[in-house]
Amino acid sequence: MAISLGQAKGRGNAALSDDGNWSWSSKGMTAAAALAEAQKLGDAWIAGNRLESRSGAYSINWRHYELGPISINLLRVSPQRVERTAEMARTDRKKSYELVLMRGGRAQIVHGDQETELTGDSLILLDSTRPWSLEFGEGSYCQSAHMSADWVTRWLPTADTVAGSPIFTQRGWAMPLRAMFGAMAEDGIDAA
Repeated sequence: MAISLGQAKGRGNAALSDDGNWSWSSKGMTAAAALAEAQKLGDAWIAGNRLESRSGAYSINWRHYELGPISINLLRVSPQRVERTAEMARTDRKKSYELVLMRGGRAQIVHGDQETELTGDSLILLDSTRPWSLEFGEGSYCQSAHMSADWVTRWLPTADTVAGSPIFTQRGWAMPLRAMFGAMAEDGIDAA
């Protein structure tokens, strides 16, 4: 696929495949170049957002998998802030959802007018039509599933009311979802 990752092949460490699966690391890049490239990738593969480094040495390791209607992202990042502004939410024409699970570290999340802390015990569903921000601390490792609104609302008609509230992984349908995310992180999708 010819997006900024193709340009990144000469910078950082990239492994591309024809099926949309790829991995990318900022290793060997300056913090400014890594942040700029991560910004381009986030805009292209997740949703328009603005990245800010919270340390002087920005770094990221990113694995991306295409699974039909869902894109899976596994991200290890240095402290950063990811923000989707009200203007971005208003001008983006494709409504989508992002299901985020923290595997390590913590993230402070503001979604619309709700604020919460995400730890390894919870997931959160983000709605692209609302402004949100995620503040990742040191040692952050998260997974996300990017999904079209049509696909999500087919299975979860109340997605708009669920979005922005933490979903605790010890109850209901969140338990197998967390287990699936865990298997992807530990064994990798390539070996599945």
